[in-house]
Amino acid sequence: MRQNSDAGSTVVIGFVILLMLIALGIGIWALISLPAEIKEAESTHAIKLSNAFLDLKLSADRVRVNNLSGARFSMLMPGSSGMSGTTIGFEKNVGKLYMVWSGGEGQIPQPPLEGKEVERIFAQIGGSRGTTVIGYEGGGVFRSDNGKAVWLTPGLLEIYPDTTEKERTTVRVDMVVVNLTGTPGVSGNWGVPVDCVFVERNDIQPNAENRTMTISFTGGNEEQTDLWYAQFMETQLRYYKNYPNCTIDVEAKNEGEYATLTITAGSDEWVKVYIREATYDVSLVKRYEV
Repeated sequence: MRQNSDAGSTVVIGFVILLMLIALGIGIWALISLPAEIKEAESTHAIKLSNAFLDLKLSADRVRVNNLSGARFSMLMPGSSGMSGTTIGFEKNVGKLYMVWSGGEGQIPQPPLEGKEVERIFAQIGGSRGTTVIGYEGGGVFRSDNGKAVWLTPGLLEIYPDTTEKERTTVRVDMVVVNLTGTPGVSGNWGVPVDCVFVERNDIQPNAENRTMTISFTGGNEEQTDLWYAQFMETQLRYYKNYPNCTIDVEAKNEGEYATLTITAGSDEWVKVYIREATYDVSLVKRYEV
């Protein structure tokens, strides 16, 4: 009887040890492998969303450059990866753009832009490493990780010498201003179609001025201000790198609540502004998980 009892105890102990080994294996997987798999899935999902927004930008640029009024283009934004929830949204008035003249002689002209509202299409991802936002704004594509935003490709702003002006030193400021119309909304976290129609292009070219031009952006939060400051700074650096002999000063500043880019003309220097305003009608097809 004692031998039978010992044999039964051995089986039970062996089974318990087996369960412990299985639990240990699951624990090691959950501690080491699972977080890595989740991060990999989140990273892949963010890359897919970034590529979708870059495709959206390229399509928007193509119809604008060719002035194809009424042209329709759609993008399918990847939805939830299964390990991170995704929200696709269209948001208005995330900030305001201004372009104003100052200095010079005589009456100061009307501002080319005065409180132009900035809109964006965005995707917000919630994951193990916090919140990531990727979106299309101001003609460019940005990515923000936990409140730190960078441009994947910046908005369309360029400063360069105007070689058509033979008798005076003139710098040209080219800026594409994007209008996104439609009803703001947020869609669910399945694959979301974003449908856009190019409405019209309106080119605005005020007279060249022997004055200082200041472009400024004021946003609802520090992240937006930092994002546009980065765009202004990149424009400044590109200008000085490409045109080291140009005498007209360009300076970007981050003033906390707003970011500025100032183009300062000297006594015999001129600034010419060229604004290309493009309007798109945006529609989000709402889908919700049941």
